[in-house]
Amino acid sequence: MRLGYTEAPRKAGAKAWDASQAAGRDRLLQKNNNQKGQSGEPLKNPDARQAKFRNRSSQKAQLFWEDNFFTELPRGADEQVNTFRGHVWNVKV
Repeated sequence: MRLGYTEAPRKAGAKAWDASQAAGRDRLLQKNNNQKGQSGEPLKNPDARQAKFRNRSSQKAQLFWEDNFFTELPRGADEQVNTFRGHVWNVKV
């Protein structure tokens, strides 16, 4: 499953799509859940991050992940998201 419009260009360096390996996020979750560390617990991605956005303006703001609308932040609101190093977040006020 591709997110966005169907003719969206692939990111530079993206691997060719193989539909036999499950769909999008399901494939990634399945792959990550099968990997175990020495303690037997699933490995944690070292690039995983949490980000917190706070709207301190007097207007509502919109939060975007790359070019995709994520959520609206009313004035004074906080939003905490799970993300990864290198992900681009944009705020529009």
